[in-house]
Amino acid sequence: MSGSPTRPSIGRPSASDASCGARTEAMRILMIAPAMPALTGNGLAMRLGVFLEALSRLGAVDLAVLPVAGQSDASPTLPQALGATVNLLPIAGQIDTHFSLIARLRDPQERLRAFRQYGRSSLSARLSPHALGAFAAAFAGRDYDLVHVGRAYLAEAGLAVAGARRRSLDVDEDDAVAWRSLAKRRRRRGEFDAAAMLEADSAALEREMRQNLPRYDLLFASSAAERVNVRRLAAESPIAIAHNAARVRAGRLHRGDGPILFVGGLGYWPNLDGLAWLLGQVWPRVLARVVLPSQLWIAGDGLTAGVRRLARQPGIRLLGRVADLDPLYRRAALAVAPLHCGGGTRIKVIEAALAGVPIVSTPFGAAGLPLSDGRDLWLADRPDDFAVALRQALADPTERFRRAASARGHLAVRYERSRVVARLACQFSALQLTSSPV
Repeated sequence: MSGSPTRPSIGRPSASDASCGARTEAMRILMIAPAMPALTGNGLAMRLGVFLEALSRLGAVDLAVLPVAGQSDASPTLPQALGATVNLLPIAGQIDTHFSLIARLRDPQERLRAFRQYGRSSLSARLSPHALGAFAAAFAGRDYDLVHVGRAYLAEAGLAVAGARRRSLDVDEDDAVAWRSLAKRRRRRGEFDAAAMLEADSAALEREMRQNLPRYDLLFASSAAERVNVRRLAAESPIAIAHNAARVRAGRLHRGDGPILFVGGLGYWPNLDGLAWLLGQVWPRVLARVVLPSQLWIAGDGLTAGVRRLARQPGIRLLGRVADLDPLYRRAALAVAPLHCGGGTRIKVIEAALAGVPIVSTPFGAAGLPLSDGRDLWLADRPDDFAVALRQALADPTERFRRAASARGHLAVRYERSRVVARLACQFSALQLTSSPV
C-alpha cells in the first residue's frame, strides 16, 4: 500500500447472517493458497475452503495454489464446484538454494549459525525468489478488486501482484508463537538441536510478519487469543476473527459403543507428537486396567516407522488417509485430541463436536474453544489422567451423550461452516465498500 490509506471498519457480523446490508457489484478476486482448498481433509485445506466459498459469493475468483504446505496433486473438487479458475503453479522442489545448502550441513551448531545469518524463515524459503518471480509474471497485467492470501508465509506473493485494489491475509495463527510452542515441547523431550532451530525459525517468522502484515488492508485470526497475538505484529491493522469451521453432521447423536478415533495428518508435527504420546504413554495404561475396552482407530496420512512400532499393541488399527470421515464419526464412541503444542484452534475438535462425537482432549487440544471440562468434554493433561478419562467415558454412554450434545450446542452457532462463510462474505463485502485504493 502507498501513503496512509483509510483503514476499513469491520463491524460485528449481523446476528442472522442472512444479509450484509448494501449489495456490491461483482468483484474480481485473486486468492493465493498454500494448499488446495477442500471441504474435508486436513485443517488447513478446510480453512482455505471456507475462505474460498465466502469469496466466491462476491464475484469471480482466480485461485492460485502455491503448494508449499500441501499435496500438489490434491483434487480441485471444491474450487471447481464453486466456479473458481484454478491455477496450480509448479513450484514443487523450488526451495531457495541458500536454504537448501544450509539444510545439508551436518553439524547442528554450524547449521544453526548459518540459518540465523540467512534471515528468512523455513516456511518462506519454500517459495524461492525464482518461484515468486514466476508467480508474479503469471499474474502481471491483471487487475483485481481484492487479492486474498491464505497464510502469512505467502505474504510476499500477495504483495507481488501489482494490480490489486485491496489486499487481505488470513494469518490464522501466529506462526512465531506456534513455533516457540513446538520448541518448548521438543526441548522437554531432550531434542535440544531441533528446539534451537525452531526458536531461530520463530524469530525469523516474527520479523517477516512485522514487515509484511501492516501492508495488508485486513487481517484475519482464528480466535480472540490469536487476534491478540497478531495485534502485537500489526498494531494499526484491522483484524477480524474468522473461526475455524466444520459442517454439522446430520443425524442423531451416537449413543452406542464403537472405536476411539484419532484424526489428524501426521505430517504436522504436533499431531505426530500427540499421537506418539497417546500410543506410548496413555494406551498401555488403558490396557493395564481394562481388557481391550475398545479399539483405537487412527485416521491420517504420514504414518512414520515410529508410530507403526508403537501401534503394535492390542486394539490399535491404522487406517491411513481417509477421504470420507462421515462413516468413522458415525461409528465412533469417542474422539481424542492428545495435543501439547501448536497454534490456533484445532479444527478436528470442532469437526468431532459438530459430528456429535464425545471428546477426550488435553487442555491444549481444546484451547481457544468455548468448551468446559465436565460440561462438554473430558480434559486431562497427564498420561494417568488421560487414561482415566478414557475409561470413564467408555464406561458411561449416557454421560458421553450428554457432553456430546452440550459441546455441539455450544459450537454450532459460532463454528458451523455455513455461518462462518456468511460472516466472512460480509466482512469482505465491507472491505470492498471502502473508498481508498491500496
